[in-house]
Amino acid sequence: MKKCNWQTISLMAAGLFIVGLGVAVPAGAQPSMKEKPGPPSKIEEEAAKRPPTGIDVSRMTNIQSIGFFSTKKVVPRGHIFSDETARVILAKGDMVYVAMKKGRQTKPGDLFTVYRQTPDVVGYLISSLGRIVLKEQVKEYGKEQSKGDLYKAEIVENYQGMRVGDPILPFYPMSSCVWPTQPDWGKLKKLNGCEDLRECRVSIVSSMGQSEIIGQFSVIYLAPGYNYGIRRGNIFNIIKKRGEDAPNKPVLPDVILGHILILEARFDTATGVVLSASSELSRGTLVKPIPWSQVMKISSLLPRCVPK
Repeated sequence: MKKCNWQTISLMAAGLFIVGLGVAVPAGAQPSMKEKPGPPSKIEEEAAKRPPTGIDVSRMTNIQSIGFFSTKKVVPRGHIFSDETARVILAKGDMVYVAMKKGRQTKPGDLFTVYRQTPDVVGYLISSLGRIVLKEQVKEYGKEQSKGDLYKAEIVENYQGMRVGDPILPFYPMSSCVWPTQPDWGKLKKLNGCEDLRECRVSIVSSMGQSEIIGQFSVIYLAPGYNYGIRRGNIFNIIKKRGEDAPNKPVLPDVILGHILILEARFDTATGVVLSASSELSRGTLVKPIPWSQVMKISSLLPRCVPK
């Protein structure tokens, strides 16, 4: 695998957002008012069939720890039942006992994400605290736990402090090499407000840690997600409307504040990382899909990788 080129791109043209990876994302790489983000032309369809080089996000965020946003309360597979330390906050390498729900196939070697569920304005923020691996099944553990449901496990990754009682979910690894993709334009048009794709805007509903200030490399969450056409690898403009549309007045173009890359698309929500931002952002900031030609222009300036 070739290493990504991290050397700094010279700021020779106006309108470039400099990012901390030594690359630049052009502020002008967005559709004009006349360019409609929508179903690709035959030329774009052919280009999309040719597998592009991926975008390497490994220096932007730890993709295994990004968590996700859920519109419904998440039901855990089990929880940390006890530990072998006297500490309140658990650490990498600690041995713990996890109680699993009955009737679910589980075996030693399985990996699980330890998480925290926090109510948010329109759903629940699922924060990844770390990862455990099941070591062995425990047949008996006093009288508090029924036979066959308890496993001894080791903490193999620790992103935030874990505690006894924290819930767990199956771990699904994600690659830090993200293919650029297009949204499903047909499904996106079914989203309220996106009947005209040129006016389609989606808001940021939350961010990792519920941070009030969002900036470059912040992890953000959108609702909706896959069911409405958003896909892993989509790139969106971060925009600010110049003003409310009014009759008999010219429609002014949106102000482009930066770009986000979608890292994961679940049924009802999506998780992304801020590639660039010219100012501080917050919950409620709008993002807007862009045409494939602009996706390729932006992605060509980002760190490259080839998926395994």
